Amino acid sequence: MYIILERIREEVGDLIFACVNIARFLDVDGEEALNKTTNKFIKRIEFIEGESKNKEINMKDMTLQEMNYFWEESKKLEK
Repeated sequence: MYIILERIREEVGDLIFACVNIARFLDVDGEEALNKTTNKFIKRIEFIEGESKNKEINMKDMTLQEMNYFWEESKKLEK
């Protein structure tokens, strides 16, 4: 199991490294891009929290399908 986890960590590291290189090639500030994406993620989660509260659904009890529905709804509001 340990060997598999180490291999996965290595592959994820390679993926992150490749993303950094693509950002650099495209002259994109990686930190700024990551911050924008993090903020977008937070807003979507806050939307899901709000919708679950409005509908009196405990987020812990939500199915993946319900969460995905609200996730997609939050994306529509961004446009």
